[in-house]
Amino acid sequence: MTLFALLKQGFLIHVGLLAVNAGATIHADNCYRALFPCSSSAALATASAFCATITAGGVTATNYPTRATAACGTTAARYLSACSAGPTCGLSTSTTTGLTNSTTTTSTTSDTTTSTTSDTTISTAISTTSTISTVSTTVASTTSTTPACPTAAPGNIIPNSDFECGLSPWTVEIPDSSASANITAPGNTGASAFEVSLHARPSTPVRGVSARIFSQPIAISPVAGYTLTFSTFFDKLDNGFIGVMVNNNPIYTVDATDKGAGAFKQNSITFFPSSVNIVLKFEFLFVSTIASGVDRIDSISLVQI
Repeated sequence: MTLFALLKQGFLIHVGLLAVNAGATIHADNCYRALFPCSSSAALATASAFCATITAGGVTATNYPTRATAACGTTAARYLSACSAGPTCGLSTSTTTGLTNSTTTTSTTSDTTTSTTSDTTISTAISTTSTISTVSTTVASTTSTTPACPTAAPGNIIPNSDFECGLSPWTVEIPDSSASANITAPGNTGASAFEVSLHARPSTPVRGVSARIFSQPIAISPVAGYTLTFSTFFDKLDNGFIGVMVNNNPIYTVDATDKGAGAFKQNSITFFPSSVNIVLKFEFLFVSTIASGVDRIDSISLVQI
């Protein structure tokens, strides 16, 4: 007999068994509910396993589930009747609703019920499916970032030449206790400029210098000439001077009375260094008779010619 014929015969026997059982009355009484509690998937699995062995080997089992004996007693017929029906409820389904990125895992468990007619035992698999949804929530976060320092103009070899990124890598010295220095706004072309303020008559200047700012060593070509340009600002015509030095050698002086007050003015000088590195320095000298003043520099550029 072919496998298909055997399967077909088994199917017909199973259908006939269902017809026989359909004729019997199965009461959803306390015994049935105690054996198959729908609220517990673990209890359902245990009851199904018990029903699969209740007539194993032709001997009726007596290891009745403890939770069912109060309702079913110890009469095998009560258990056979309940087992022949099997559980009519499935395992509970847990569903979680989320916002995004939901993944679903499906697990299947098989319970077995046994129906007995005369000497023939037919086992029917009952499959229940439990679906569990796992949800991950996406939380939007906002990160503030500091804007990158602007790139120097082509050919300009001075870093942070317009003070848009603070003072670094410049160094500031303030020998005069009547003076102070800071980054201020607005600048010549950008948002910032370097400013020296005099709050009282110069009291402790060094050789007339109330404040100075100088660069880190800058690598240059000693056989080439360079053009230095920068902008200066004086709030009054009698403020004094801003001196320019390269490697502590004076190369240029800006006089407030020559440039005017109240606006940035551009300055330019060409020089020929004799070393492979230079330090560029700006010195602020206030007239000794004034009690207040504001000087600024900005837009510094050093370009090889």
